[in-house]
Amino acid sequence: MKKSTPKKSARKNIVGLPAAFDESSITAEQFREIRTNIQFSSEKAVSTLMVTSAEQSEGTSSVASNLAVSWAKLGKKTIFIDANLRNPSVHDTFCVSNQLGLASMLDDSDVSLKKTIKKTQIKKLSIMTSGFSSENPADLLNSNHMTHLIKELKKDFDMVIFDTPAILPVADGRILATKVDGVILVTPQGIARKHSVIKAAKFLRSVHANLLGAVFNKVVTKNKY
Repeated sequence: MKKSTPKKSARKNIVGLPAAFDESSITAEQFREIRTNIQFSSEKAVSTLMVTSAEQSEGTSSVASNLAVSWAKLGKKTIFIDANLRNPSVHDTFCVSNQLGLASMLDDSDVSLKKTIKKTQIKKLSIMTSGFSSENPADLLNSNHMTHLIKELKKDFDMVIFDTPAILPVADGRILATKVDGVILVTPQGIARKHSVIKAAKFLRSVHANLLGAVFNKVVTKNKY
């Protein structure tokens, strides 16, 4: 019988999650603060959240994954979904297979929801990787199947968080933004361009998305606050 991997070693495999394994750090505390701000940012309760950015490679996945961990640490049953079907990363972060996931289920009715949900070593946190599909990602996210899936997930989880592609290059994020309760726009210091962030916000508002605010990340400062 194959021996199980010790918890300590498993933790080393998951990188970039200070909210999970370094709870006393400044970064973990900042994610708890962001979580609190989201909870009180809208008159309507937010149970489905999309995290995106204006352009690619702006730290969206890192922010989204740590927010998901932060919600789970609050004792809320949380699922983190990789809706970046073009350039997925959640399976790498959590060191799991990406054979079946969101795209697989949306593209194939024989792939059940149960098959695509994976538990993590973090209590209360489950994930759904992107999976693979031959269909256009924007069409999959715009489908009635996707709308139905979100409704089903809301029955089983207290919080559903989506990692999505950047808003400007492709339509995927704009489509999903119409189906969730709230949207967070990740804006990295020294990388995000002002006109791109403004344009992304306009795009989100044009589809009547509930833009809750922005997370300013990759900040270089001498003051911990």
